[in-house]
Amino acid sequence: MKFHVMVNEVSRILRNCSRDLQWKVEAARCVSHFMRRLQFSGYDENFRYRVLTKALTRWISDVESDKMAETWPVLN
Repeated sequence: MKFHVMVNEVSRILRNCSRDLQWKVEAARCVSHFMRRLQFSGYDENFRYRVLTKALTRWISDVESDKMAETWPVLN
């Protein structure tokens, strides 16, 4: 359960960052801050790595599906 809560939290952070900004400017800084908070809370590196990779995979698929939705023709 904790794993999915942490993945959802990283997904929320990524969703709230503007896609118009560069990755290093906004999103990476916010996600790094959350990963440091997990580290200070006692979560090991393997857990943090799994959380980050799952959240980034989910975020990338969301971005790609949004791009696909923009290319679909609008039917009246």
